[in-house]
Amino acid sequence: MLQKIISGGQTGADQAALDSAIKFNIEHGGWVPKGRKTENGILSGKYKMDEMKTGDYPARTRQNIIDSDATLIIAGGVLTGGSLLTKNLAREMGKPYCHIDFISMDDFEAAMVVHSFIIDNNVEILNIAGSRISSDPAIYEGTRTLVEAMIYMTELSSDKGIEKVELIPSDKEEMAKTIKTIDDVVSLLASKLTLKSKTKIAALNNSKIASLYFDLSDHIMDEYIFKPGSKFLFKQYIKEKDKKLQNVREFDDFKSVIHAGDFAMDIVKALKKFLEQDHVLRVVE
Repeated sequence: MLQKIISGGQTGADQAALDSAIKFNIEHGGWVPKGRKTENGILSGKYKMDEMKTGDYPARTRQNIIDSDATLIIAGGVLTGGSLLTKNLAREMGKPYCHIDFISMDDFEAAMVVHSFIIDNNVEILNIAGSRISSDPAIYEGTRTLVEAMIYMTELSSDKGIEKVELIPSDKEEMAKTIKTIDDVVSLLASKLTLKSKTKIAALNNSKIASLYFDLSDHIMDEYIFKPGSKFLFKQYIKEKDKKLQNVREFDDFKSVIHAGDFAMDIVKALKKFLEQDHVLRVVE
């Protein structure tokens, strides 16, 4: 079962893969060139990467292939440049690799192919490489969508998740009209959980946060993101996360799929932390 995602830290597919791993509390890493260089400058410190002794890109590409069980290459069309090098090095070393071409297959088909690739090759450490932002402006969003779908399928096929979370009607529905912060959402959401579900969530290992996310994300998005009258907090969240969208006026113009998922996950993580503290207090009492 997938345990870790690594990449070379470049813009585009590399960083999208790392961001997805971070979102779902999956271990991440990989080798980056000396100086943590990318085409946009120094790689953010939020990524826990190993730094090569050389600034040579091919050297870090080779090391990431060596350190992984298999490599996923995400790039549209015929492979060129660094993506082609990745394929050739993997083939040379006899390591499994899979090329996902968004031009020739849709998102669902791509996710199915990747899921099967991981299962068939018993992949625990997956190296993800692909196009840079400069060569494909849409590669980041496409990779995020693909990797998160892959994680979802992996979670569905696992028997190590938690039982489905139970939601009950809340007497605090009126709070939805005055939600101002994520804490407000967490409080309202917690009031809808059965005691059994609260206990399960409080005891859930952080590495299994995907189970909780996939149980609750649709409800969170429907009630606190896309529901008329509940968009204010989400708009503020987007402006804080993506400075490029500061001047966007229409809600439908936002990169809603990626940002809505991140917003939902932040709420899920805040909910778990809240219930962990609440559980400790109840035990002490």
